[in-house]
Amino acid sequence: MRAWRDGLELDTGSPQQRATLALLLLREGRPVSLDEIIDALWGEATPKGAQATARTYIYRIRRALAHPKAGGEVVVSSGGGYALPAENVTVDLWSSRRHVALAREARERGDTGHLAKLLGEALACWTGRPLAGAHGWYVDQQRAELDRFKLTILEERLAADLDLGRHSEVIGELTDAVSADPLRESLRELLMLALYRSGRQAEALAAFDDVRRKLGDELGIDPGPGLRTLHERILRADPELLGPPQAAARPQSPADAVLTPASIPAASAHFVGRTAELGSIIDRLGGTGRAAIVGVTGLSGMGKTAIAIQAAHSVRSMFPDGQVYADMRGSHSEPVDAYDVLGAFLSSYGVTGDRLPTTLHERAACWRSVLSGRKVLVFLDDAGDPEQVRHLLPATQGSAAILTSNRRMVELPSVQWVNLTPLSPEESLELLAIEAGRERVLRERDAAIRLAALCSHHPLALRLAAARMTTRPLWTVAQIEAVSREELRGLTHLGPDCTVLARTFRRAMRSLTEEQALAFRLAAVPDWTYLTVPAVAALLNVTPPRARALLEALTDAHLLEAAPSGRYFYLGIVKVYARCTAWADDGPDACHAALQRLVRFYLTNAEAAVRSALPLQGPTPGGPTPGGALPATMTYTPARGTRPWPADSRSDILAVLDQVDDLPEATARRLRGLILREWRPAKTHGPSPEPEVTPATG
Repeated sequence: MRAWRDGLELDTGSPQQRATLALLLLREGRPVSLDEIIDALWGEATPKGAQATARTYIYRIRRALAHPKAGGEVVVSSGGGYALPAENVTVDLWSSRRHVALAREARERGDTGHLAKLLGEALACWTGRPLAGAHGWYVDQQRAELDRFKLTILEERLAADLDLGRHSEVIGELTDAVSADPLRESLRELLMLALYRSGRQAEALAAFDDVRRKLGDELGIDPGPGLRTLHERILRADPELLGPPQAAARPQSPADAVLTPASIPAASAHFVGRTAELGSIIDRLGGTGRAAIVGVTGLSGMGKTAIAIQAAHSVRSMFPDGQVYADMRGSHSEPVDAYDVLGAFLSSYGVTGDRLPTTLHERAACWRSVLSGRKVLVFLDDAGDPEQVRHLLPATQGSAAILTSNRRMVELPSVQWVNLTPLSPEESLELLAIEAGRERVLRERDAAIRLAALCSHHPLALRLAAARMTTRPLWTVAQIEAVSREELRGLTHLGPDCTVLARTFRRAMRSLTEEQALAFRLAAVPDWTYLTVPAVAALLNVTPPRARALLEALTDAHLLEAAPSGRYFYLGIVKVYARCTAWADDGPDACHAALQRLVRFYLTNAEAAVRSALPLQGPTPGGPTPGGALPATMTYTPARGTRPWPADSRSDILAVLDQVDDLPEATARRLRGLILREWRPAKTHGPSPEPEVTPATG
């Protein structure tokens, strides 16, 4: 459930606040009493203070929807309750119902063409799952009703298309609809009729046999009279079944004589959240003008393929000439060549044998010709580099492409990128509930929240955690969280359950240079939350400009996250993996040497900062700086009265000091004294993205 004002998306709040907004919208302007809101949110399990909580949701909804300049309230008080008048908002569901009402008027007039058009417009109002992000018994009930309403619209539109002679065009949609609801007999009737009218009598009869078997096995009943009658008429080749002639189409080439490709993989039944990102992808794929190309990027395991598949199925009806899919990595470590993918795509449109071009550029030109004048969706999954996909992308209006990749491809300026970040805490809980059992997760909500944070809200890590819960049904969630946390405190090795995550992150590292990979590993060794350019320069023994370039490269690869004030941070589970590989690949000596360089940097610059603000009286206490003086490029000369690091870095520096076992006691005491002298307890501005290292569980 999403809302916009002046083109900007609004925050609709928590799941229960969204459920309150859903109740107001579903009443279509009619007032809703406070008691009705409470019942919709909690049912019989009404908590103490429910009235105050419900009024708070109304207040927040008013504040979220109110226009900052126009004034006035979108949600009004009415008859002892609350209402959202139709003149204050535009709602896609209301628009869909208006189109359906107009469509039924067209049916009464016998205007089948206008009927099909209006029903298509009614369906176009629907994007994603109804009432997504809202929870509660009332929402679940209404969502089921809305699903049935949408399916009814689809059925009526498909029936109108059949009446217009569009037999072949609707087979793909009907097949998908039947797969989603295999026991709905009216859909089976339409599919059988479309197949029969397209000259595919055997497949029509097979569709009847399939539904008869499913009805018998699952419900113990036979097909209804409508299906049985249609089956008998097909068997005796009733001429009246043929209906109107096939709708006129452009002249067919040999490529048109084959089945319309529909090779997008099945969508996940456990897809959770990502409402804003999914809506953005769908909106961009449906844009007008030149061919729309949308890229989905993010850290490995963030669910790029899952959300791209969801989007592809949501817009399928917009691309009636086919949807083609290619795994650009396949089952191999090496990327799939564009030449081979073009061959597969062309073959799916009937360009085979001697007609299939033999060079890359000839195949690319032929592919552009096939796409010309068609509406085709091209799905390129796990693309590695621009040259791998450049020849596969559509070039003309009508078609579109969606691709997933671990990094943005700036060499392809026509791609509109959508970046995936970790799930929200609420989405993480929902994923755990779906995968491991809702009752179990809600019974130990606090422990589940800690477990989700331990996973850094990373979708793959959450699924692995849920798998552990499923295979240990007698363990409490708190026990699983505690064991997982304890396992990941031994940061010099990865447990066997973490091998899936390790493989995932190794894939993300394949695009790194040797220097970038070393920086990724060593920068995870210190116990710090934020990475600053000067400190990383000292840690790696490089200049600050080089350190900045390395940190930016790791951010582009989604192995680091950008924080305010030009700083960076690791997701907890990524830091665990990076530190483990540092100890394993670079060895303890290299890790200790990096920490020594960092301590020298802290000590040198703390002294400089303190002396700049207030010169010390007499000699500085303590022994010599460990390892000698730093190169000039690694020291920092602060302006008088300033600090060399952000005010919230003190805890990071003290944590690093605790890591260096062989630091002379006098030197450690001197650095601690300088830090404590310079800093009072720091106030952090805004929430820390990683308040502690939150490693994944396996």
